Amino acid sequence: MFGTEQRSCHRPERTTRVNHTSEDRRVCRTRRRLKEALLELLQERSYESITVQEIIDRADVGRSTFYSHFPSKESLLLDGFDRGLAFFHGSPEGASDPKGAPRPFSFSVPLLTHLSSQRRFFLATFFGTSNPNVRRQVTGALAHRIGAELASSRKGIIGKTQEEEARRLDARAHCIAAAFIGLAGWWLTEAPHLEAAEIDRIFRDTVRD
Repeated sequence: MFGTEQRSCHRPERTTRVNHTSEDRRVCRTRRRLKEALLELLQERSYESITVQEIIDRADVGRSTFYSHFPSKESLLLDGFDRGLAFFHGSPEGASDPKGAPRPFSFSVPLLTHLSSQRRFFLATFFGTSNPNVRRQVTGALAHRIGAELASSRKGIIGKTQEEEARRLDARAHCIAAAFIGLAGWWLTEAPHLEAAEIDRIFRDTVRD
């Protein structure tokens, strides 16, 4: 009797877990189909000329399905950057210099590696679109991360007032972010055979004081 009650108690939980897993897989498949459809269309023409209707036709999903996953065409595009943006927050474990101090710009190699692994996507989207919102959001996220590092070390932000220091910090952070993004674009288009570690060294040499 006890064994029967135990099985009946756990069976619904297992069924629920299986149902959730199945649903998660369907969600992932749908989102992947939408991203692939956008990527295919980007090979044919500019991002600005692509419509939501064309995306859902190519992905073979309904309009309501699209909007249940993404509120807009731009959100679908930006979704591809979510993992990359995650590298802008926090430092990976073990990111330190030989003396044990936190290594500056620790996002560099992991982010470059991610860009390389998704080279086709990033070339067709971020490095291939003139959409200002996409560039502004990604550049701003990177500049914010860099600014936090500069503020903690107070490198290159000495000013007569706090307002002046903040302005200098923001300007320097955006310059460094632009340098990184420009270098990454050159790498993916002109020299993809180079290793991420080599591009990281070039980046650090470029922004070194």
